[in-house]
Amino acid sequence: MHRTLLRLIGILQIAGGLFGLVAEVERMFPWGGMLDMIVALIGALLFGLMLVAGVLLLEHHATGTRMSRWLQLAQLPVIGTPFLSYALHAGAHLNLAVIIHRPLGLALDGHLASWRWLLAPAGPHDWHLGVNLVALAAWLILRWKRA
Repeated sequence: MHRTLLRLIGILQIAGGLFGLVAEVERMFPWGGMLDMIVALIGALLFGLMLVAGVLLLEHHATGTRMSRWLQLAQLPVIGTPFLSYALHAGAHLNLAVIIHRPLGLALDGHLASWRWLLAPAGPHDWHLGVNLVALAAWLILRWKRA
């Protein structure tokens, strides 16, 4: 069971990493502003690392497990404020967020076979703070030691 879950995590990382990497490379080439280029370059680096970590995880390398754990931690927070927005996911996500606005609310959003990289100095008017439940589950599975 553990090996099957690790394979699933690896496949999602490879698919999300590959498509995210292609999207970020496309984003770099209109030669926009310097900040856009830096964010796209960081995104390309992150998605490239996810692709490599997924391949190493499928090959049962300890480095792949360590890299995947750190990359899953990077996918945990989902932040949307008027000052900073951050979101990262590759492969799948199920975001549970608290909307800090009047009235307070909860939001649940999920997709399979998707990727996203968002780092922006501005964001929505409504504050929302959340966690990616798929990344949390993957991180826990990667921490799980086989008996």
